[in-house]
Amino acid sequence: MEKGELPGADQAEEYAQDGSVDLRGNPVLRLRSKRGGWTACSFIVVYELFERMAYYGIASNLIIYLTDKLHQGTVEASNNVTNWSGTVFHDLLLLLLLDRK
Repeated sequence: MEKGELPGADQAEEYAQDGSVDLRGNPVLRLRSKRGGWTACSFIVVYELFERMAYYGIASNLIIYLTDKLHQGTVEASNNVTNWSGTVFHDLLLLLLLDRK
């Protein structure tokens, strides 16, 4: 069997009939693969959860630093942190806009 070619008629029902192939050029199974799916989804969700926890941890530590070490008021420190957060996301949008060709 060559790359991209479907196997015999007895096994053809196991494979996708639209001619799709995997990265190695083999026909794709119609049945579920052992890779990807919910395993990959759970990894992404857990990664995003840890990223959010780190982000909010840094934001709260920044408020404590601004009030204790730089002697800012609570309102001014929280305003500076929200400005910092907005600048972070604004820069991402600006980079995406400038990256367009």
